[in-house]
Amino acid sequence: PAQPINKPLIPFPHRTLVSLAVRTPHGSLSSSSPSPSPSPSSPPPTGGRATGSSPPMATVPVNPKPFLQNLTGKMVIVKLKWGMEYKGYLVSVDSYMNLQLSGTEEYIDGQCSGNLGDILIRCNNVMYLRGVPEEDTDIPDAA
Repeated sequence: PAQPINKPLIPFPHRTLVSLAVRTPHGSLSSSSPSPSPSPSSPPPTGGRATGSSPPMATVPVNPKPFLQNLTGKMVIVKLKWGMEYKGYLVSVDSYMNLQLSGTEEYIDGQCSGNLGDILIRCNNVMYLRGVPEEDTDIPDAA
């Protein structure tokens, strides 16, 4: 029987973003509908960055339910808040977004630490989930 894993969480960035709302430079939330153009008297928003730096990366809001349903039956990588990654086939997702994986391998610091088989990941532990292209067999090292 598998033993529970109790390790501290380490946040990390990821390229694929799933978002339902966008925080404006003023700190308020806005929906994905177009926002009114700023008034001529107000300065242009800098996205929280210093003037002269590159603009923030644009993200497109994605509805997570169809996103997850489209990944069902495909190989995925799930990164937990604690830093571990799990690579396996997404079997199912429930209404709370708990994940069931089969044929799962656990990766810690980019190194495979073993095969776990069938696992269930509770939703609140997930940092991100991404699909794995079929030609990828290894998890690339974070640079």
